[in-house]
Amino acid sequence: MKKHHKATASDVAEKAGVSKWTVSRAFTPGASISDSARDSVLAAAAELGYRPNLLARSLSQKRTHIIGVAIDEMKNPHSMMMLDMVTKQLQTRGYMALLLNITAGENYRAVMAMADQLQVDGILFLATVLTKEWAAIAQDLHQIPLVQVCRNTESEHIDVVNIDGYRAGEEIAALLIEQGHRRFEAGSANWALTSYSQRIDRLVEEALNRLIDNRATADGAWRQGELRVRRSHLGDKQA
Repeated sequence: MKKHHKATASDVAEKAGVSKWTVSRAFTPGASISDSARDSVLAAAAELGYRPNLLARSLSQKRTHIIGVAIDEMKNPHSMMMLDMVTKQLQTRGYMALLLNITAGENYRAVMAMADQLQVDGILFLATVLTKEWAAIAQDLHQIPLVQVCRNTESEHIDVVNIDGYRAGEEIAALLIEQGHRRFEAGSANWALTSYSQRIDRLVEEALNRLIDNRATADGAWRQGELRVRRSHLGDKQA
């Protein structure tokens, strides 16, 4: 079988007639390099089939552009919907997701130690139940940003992006009273069904802003949701 030679930065530099460092700058966003030099490097790279080594660059920049995504309910459709949203937003930002299955019974410390050793830039917990054991594990991690989305935690080492259920309940009650509703009896024929939901994309965006950019928006659009009130099918009386 014919052995293929993988093109290196040195090969591209030789073909383009530039230095190896010029090749590096050509593939670094925002780096100082002339248009003619960049065009020469890119043309040579395309001809040789060269692709920059992102892992090597990550080591020099001390950022791997990998985010650990911890999830413990792989069979939950809601979790899968969140995972789909997270991976899409990460890829848009130029990051990749390292999926960490932390289902009950697994060796939590081994999983988190692996993520730590791979030098992930942060860990996002997706609606995960974080026990005291998890809080202790999080505390042992080497200064990795940790964010929990769609579930609360008492750990001071983990930032939280979630709805304020108590406040949402107050706003639902105030709206119903304003509309003239007075009786609220679960299971009765005059019960008005209510639901409150938030856009998952906004919650995930806020979580990633905190995780990647260290930027929090306390009163941003991610806190806004949609309240739906509909009459029960059990009867025609108004609540």
